[in-house]
Amino acid sequence: MKKHIFPNVDHLISEVISLADSSFPYFQEVNIVAEYERLCSILNAIVKNSDYQLCNIKLSDSHVDGYRDEYILSLSDKKIWCQEAKNDKGYLWVDGIITYVHSDCSSAFVIKNKGQPMIEFEFSQEEER
Repeated sequence: MKKHIFPNVDHLISEVISLADSSFPYFQEVNIVAEYERLCSILNAIVKNSDYQLCNIKLSDSHVDGYRDEYILSLSDKKIWCQEAKNDKGYLWVDGIITYVHSDCSSAFVIKNKGQPMIEFEFSQEEER
């Protein structure tokens, strides 16, 4: 899997939105997989800096519901979806143009999605939370 180091979240979302927009008219998904706090930062940046609309979001702090694993954020057709990356049967399989997987994610997610186009990513300048 290739690794891409982005200077900050704005560079990541610029690339992701460009890919999602280029999937028109096929509306294939572009996915981002990360842990809760990092994904919240990415989601906030997408909402503030694009015309993508929230569609179906399941995203909770582990103190609220006890879920401590990664989340999947998907972009397609100018809509945003978020869901837990793992259920009681294990990690979910994703489909789409590409999936960006943060370096801190479990290798079990990558193994489950072997064969799917994925890019590992991280930020060279970690932003304040």
